[in-house]
This record gives sequence, structure tokens and C-alpha cells, in this order.
Amino acid sequence: MSLLTRHSAKTLLCSLAMLASCKEDPSPQSVLSGVQCPTQNLTAKLFVQPRDANLESPAWRVQRTADKLTARVHQAIDPSSFTPTGLPGIFSCVVPLTSRGKPGSTQLDRNLLAIEGARMPVLEQTTFKDEPNRLLQDDRELSFISWTEDLDFESDLRPGMFSTVGSVLYAMPFQPFEGSTFEFIGRFATEPEPESEGGNIRIDIGASSFHGVSLLSGDTLTCDVYYSKGAELLFSTSARGSLGANIGLEILIGDSIVWSNTLTPTDDYGTIESWRIPLPGDSSSTPRTLTLRSPLRAVDARYDLGMVHILAPSISRESTAPTSPRPDVILFLADTFRADNLAASGGNPLITPHINAFAEESVYFDSAWSPSSWTLPSQASMLTGVHPARHGAVIDLISLDDRMVTLPEVLGAAGYRTVAVTEGGFVVPVFGMDQGFETFLVGAPLDIEGTLARVRQVLERDDGRPLFLFVQTFRAHSNYIATAKAMAVLPELFGESPDPQDWQFPTLLAQLFETHGESALETPGANGRLSDAIAHNEVMDNIHTLYRGGSHDTDRGFGEFLEIIERAGLGNAPIIFTSDHGEAFGEHNIYGHANNIFEETIRIPLAIRAPGVVPRVSDAAVTLLDLGPTICEIADISAPELWEGRSLVELFAQDLPGAANRRLFSFECPSETDILPAEFALREGPHKLTGSLDSNGELIKGSLIGYDLKGDPGETQPIPFDDATAWMRKLAQGLNEELETLQEALHPPRKVQLSAEEEARLYAMGYLGK
Repeated sequence: MSLLTRHSAKTLLCSLAMLASCKEDPSPQSVLSGVQCPTQNLTAKLFVQPRDANLESPAWRVQRTADKLTARVHQAIDPSSFTPTGLPGIFSCVVPLTSRGKPGSTQLDRNLLAIEGARMPVLEQTTFKDEPNRLLQDDRELSFISWTEDLDFESDLRPGMFSTVGSVLYAMPFQPFEGSTFEFIGRFATEPEPESEGGNIRIDIGASSFHGVSLLSGDTLTCDVYYSKGAELLFSTSARGSLGANIGLEILIGDSIVWSNTLTPTDDYGTIESWRIPLPGDSSSTPRTLTLRSPLRAVDARYDLGMVHILAPSISRESTAPTSPRPDVILFLADTFRADNLAASGGNPLITPHINAFAEESVYFDSAWSPSSWTLPSQASMLTGVHPARHGAVIDLISLDDRMVTLPEVLGAAGYRTVAVTEGGFVVPVFGMDQGFETFLVGAPLDIEGTLARVRQVLERDDGRPLFLFVQTFRAHSNYIATAKAMAVLPELFGESPDPQDWQFPTLLAQLFETHGESALETPGANGRLSDAIAHNEVMDNIHTLYRGGSHDTDRGFGEFLEIIERAGLGNAPIIFTSDHGEAFGEHNIYGHANNIFEETIRIPLAIRAPGVVPRVSDAAVTLLDLGPTICEIADISAPELWEGRSLVELFAQDLPGAANRRLFSFECPSETDILPAEFALREGPHKLTGSLDSNGELIKGSLIGYDLKGDPGETQPIPFDDATAWMRKLAQGLNEELETLQEALHPPRKVQLSAEEEARLYAMGYLGK
């Protein structure tokens, strides 16, 4: 916990991200009495000093708009920098900062750039349609063409035209070429979050995103800070410019340089590096001036032109400081993880020994439901506290609206350091899932080892603020993978001497397709389901076994995660383990998820280990919507009134009367490419009612079906509403009105535009209707 309090001064550059002025406030009571962000978190204070005309480089000039949110960068290009592309009349050159819209670059983008040159799609290519990049030859302006997948340079570029891809400019100059002077002008705009969300600037580095600020070469950024003896400045950096360039960054306290370094872009944006710098001096009641600057080449010949991103900066204080009255909170979500993987929900105890042990130290909710049957609507509901249709992120290419109030936004406003470590898919910034996270790190799906490595990095950056850490892994998701370790531990599933080549997901699919055809897993038609021959056979059983092997590897990763948390000194922090949905393997003639609302898909594990928790199994009816209110109560923060869940803290010691009979909803939320009607489920105690919704969200007449989960846990004995029991009629009372309320959208949906890599990853995971 910090003893430093943030000034409310706003930035002159932007409302910035992550540099704040802080005052000493030794009273812990101030945290509970509404002092905003009482930490050494640096925000909302950084501003750009006016440029001195004498500091301009002959090859580099920056113009800023009055609001300081937009900069135009003029770059002189030596004609000798242009090289023939091999296409008639077309030349290319590397320009340090060829703005291509909203920052964002993926490894696949960079690979395609290296392999295919110009033939690479650009992210957000329409961002600058009203003010595109400009290229001048002898003061004559060439026409800019925004890159699209349909553009072919050889046939579409004409004399006096150009386009940009990443850091490469492709042009067919006016003739003659010799003796010409060239100037490239790129525009860079920053988009601050709304003031209600903190007003921070978000910086995208590949698929990850951060609160931060960018420095163009020649920029000087300053703010006043207060800090105590032993404080350190923590931040990460990423450099952008020509490959191999040397871009300088200097940090000063007062007039003294306390740190300087040369950053080298290794790709379009550069790798992310983290730094921890001791700050000089003792505690002081007067502010010190903190300055960050990136020197121009004209001032220091060692440095090239470019841009430096300063990511999630904060000031930590001495480690002997008292701890925060607000606890650290950790949320670990294993995507696509069935409840019956756990012994407490009837699973084989050998599959998940670490999670089983964790559940035995927790209150384990054996009747937990997901609000939806797949990742995006489910986790968006978890973070926003409202049912899927209300936040709107319910189909493949719809993003969570940035006007929604998210859990990390609420925690961040109360002084938390908010960090997410995910494995991509739908849990990425392009779908709005980074809202409120100061640091949002994205890795590759199923790579739980890489995820744990990023968790270690995050924990090394502790700055004294209470931490909210959200970790999400796809390790159990398709394409399923079981390691040799998993196979060795589970001989009853894989045999005594399994051949790993026999247990490859593509191999098993090929076996299924060989017998039943390439369309075996497709289910066309209303309420389409697989045939018995496809849903119930040895190959489908083996696919389920492979999934269990991946679940065992997820469990081993979770065990390592707990060790990491313990070593970081967070062993007593409240920790939540859960999932966003399950997976079907032939039950009800269904395979996968996002296509049904049966228990194998929407029933999820939920275990909470925290001080005050009485280890036990609870039959209380709970949902992922409850996690936001629960975490807020743990942190002594008021939850937004709009949230539709309820805190589970009162259930930490014992179940309350009626807790098992709470009325819960879950929605299938089929994607736009899914031709099934949208199904939903309603549960009250052991009784469950399912039905179908038309395109207007209205109940389809005659679609209601009942299940008695106590006598029929496998949902094999459906009760048509024509034969409705008394409990079915009771559940149906007021149902139309409830459905109308739960599907009342809070904000219009926003369509997203995916990069090549994002689309490829989702396709590989079975999404996008493919």
C-alpha cells in the first residue's frame, strides 16, 4: 500500500496514462474514506513541453494540434533510400514511423511483411480516410492508397501514387526520379479513455495493451512527483522505428539524469522490456520534477529517429512500508473446463489433483452456472456484471462497448493495480476485454507455460498497490493437446504404453471423418444434432479422453500457478478458480460448445479460497455475474447498481435459507453464422426450463421443455410443456417479461475488424462459423 496520494491535475498532452503527482498521506483510514487512488501510481500529470526550434532535426519535424492529441510527423527521405521492388516502376523504402492507423501489430503481420512484402492487410485501414499519410516529391503530393486485401501494387499503383504497410513505404514516384527531394508525413493520434473510466491513454503493442504514453524523438514529458526514501520507478518500454535503429530514452529527476538507455526496435513496434529504477533522495514535502525525453539525432548523434512507448509506469516505495488495507485479489479462469473434471462434481480425482486440493481449502459451489455457452458473452458478462444481451458482445464479431462499467475499472478507480494475462482468442483488446486493465498481456492459446512466465513478470513489477490479477488459459480448449506427462499419469484413460501419435486431435478427427465424412460434425437445420453413430462411438470417446488429458495439464499449470503466487507472498490473497463454460462430447448428440444450454456446457466449477471461508461444498445457486459484486465486497468497494449479480461473501461461512433455489438464467448466444435458434435455460433449485428465442429475442411458442435435475441429472428425460408439471408452470410465470428485461441492450453493438492473425487463431479454435 502506498502512502502517496494522486493530484487531480489533468494532462495537457492527453489525460494520459500512468504518471501522477503524489503527496504523502500516512493515514490508512484515508483509503477507506474515499481518497482516490492513494498510491504511487503515476497518472494524469504528464505533459509535452513546447519544442525548441533549435532542437529540430533536418530530417524530422513534428506538428501538434492544439489539443496535443494529434501529431503530424514530417520525415525527409534521401532518394538513395528507395530500392526497386522488382515490380515495374515501384520502389520501397523503410520509414521509421509510417502511421498505419490505430497502433497494433501481430507476429503474423510481421511474418507476412517479411515474406510477402506489400501483400499484407493493414489493421484499421480506414482510420485516416479523412487525413491519410502524405508523400511529397519536390513539393508535389503523391496520391495515397490505403492497403486492402484486394489491392495489388503491380496493377493498381500508377505514377504519383503510394501506400504504406507497417514501416515500409511503396511508391511509384513522378518522373524524373534523380535529384528529387522527398518528404513523408504520417499522422499519429491518441485516443484517451472516457473521463469516467480514468481518462488514460491505451497503447496497443501487438495483441497486448497498456495504460501509457508515447514519446516521439525530440519530445520532453514532465510531471511533478512526491516520493519517499527507497522509492523506485517501474515501467516497461517498447520502441518503434526502423529495424535496428537506436532510439534514446532518458529519465531525469530535476536536472540530473538518473537513467538512460538505447532501445532498438526488433520489428514494427519492438519487444517489451521492463525496468526498475531507484529514485534518488529522501522523503520531501516539496515536489520533484520527473522528466522523460527521447533525444533527437541533431542533439545526440548516437540516436536515430523513432518513438518510445512508456507502459504502465508507477512509483513503488520501500518494501518495509505497511501493507494495503485492501487485499490482493486473484481470479484464475480455465476456459472450456467442465465442472465434472473435479472430484467435488463427480469427476475422476486423478484428472485434477491440484484443483481438487484447492477446492478442499475453499467454498466450492457445485451448482454454478455460466451466463452463456461460450467465451466472449460469458467472460464479458463476468467483467461487466450484466447478462449477455445487455452488454451486446454476443456474436463472433461484436466488441464489448467501452461505455460498459467493468470490474477492473471499478477496482482501478479504488487504487488497484489491474492486470490481465490471457491466451488470446476472444479475450483480447479488439473485443473490448481490456477495459480497465492497466496491463493486459496476451499470449498464444493453449500455451499455459508462456502464460505462467508472464504471470511471473507481472508479480516482479509489484509497486505496493493492491493487485487485481486475472489469468485466463485455453489449455483445455480445442485443438485438444495431452502431454506425455498427462498420459503417463492417466493409464486408465490412455493405456499403459500410449503412442502419442495416436492421441493427436487432427488424427482423431481424420478417423471420424474417414468413417462419417468431412461434414460429420456439422449440424444443419433448426435444432440440428449429430446422429447417434457420430455422437456415440470410440473416436468421440477418445476425443473426450484427449480433452481430459488437456484438463490434467491445465491442472498441473494451476498447481504451478499457486506456487508462483505463494513465492510472491500472495498465499493469503483471496483466490478464485472458475471457468466460462464446459464442453460436450456426444451428450445430447452434441459436440463442442456455443451450440446448447445443457449442463455439460453451462455448469462450471467455482471455488473461492479466502480468509473467512469455511472449506465445504455449497449447493447455493451462483453465476459468474456474482464475481464482480463478490470481489468488490472483499475489497470494501461499492459495486455498481447496474450489475445484476450478488455478492457471495455471505455464503463464505454457511449456506443461507433459499440459496439453492435462486432463479438463474443462461443464454446460448449463437453466433451470426449459427442457424440454430437462440436457446436459453432457467433454473430454480433442481428444476430447469429451456426454450428457444427467435431473431427478436421472443420466446418461440411451444419450445419450452422441463428437466428435473435431481431425478434426471443427465437431462435425458425432457418434459414437454404440454405435459407441464406444477413446477414448470411456476417457473414459466412472468417468463416473457423477464426475458424482455434481460435482453434490453444497454448500448448499441460495435462491429470489430480482425487482423489476419486474430482471424486465423479463432478459426483454428473452431469459431467464426468455420
